[in-house]
Amino acid sequence: MENKTKYTAALMIALLAVGALLILPSALAEDAPSGPDGPKGVRRPFPRLRLWIYVLKHGVPTDVEGEVVVLEGHILVVEMDGGPVNVNVPGRWLVDGEVLTAQELFDQGPFSLGDTLTISTLKLEMTRETHTVTSYFAYAIEGDGATARALLPFNIETS
Repeated sequence: MENKTKYTAALMIALLAVGALLILPSALAEDAPSGPDGPKGVRRPFPRLRLWIYVLKHGVPTDVEGEVVVLEGHILVVEMDGGPVNVNVPGRWLVDGEVLTAQELFDQGPFSLGDTLTISTLKLEMTRETHTVTSYFAYAIEGDGATARALLPFNIETS
């Protein structure tokens, strides 16, 4: 009987070891990196800061002048001679000492849809063999005697 008990115990330990080897790798895989951000649930630090650093290094000061068509989220569509241009606008703006959101800037602020405005931007342009991608990042808006400046953690001055 003792041998039968020993064989049963050894068989149970072997089955537990094999089961652990089958289950453990899949359990550990859940904590493995799940994309470019690294481990699941962990974000790389300061993605917006890195975007702004890239824009500041490579952006070219450019004025976009035209009629405002629509503001959707943080995208302002401006109709220019060459067609519509999408301009990225920050969330908060300073107008005469008052802080307004981008939406308030056009709903209850000094500007409205249909106005002709001059928007100071930093322009990024990337050209490939078959296409060109252009992005505009606004930091000041002028029109109808009013000036709005983006509330950013830095100042942008052009020469």
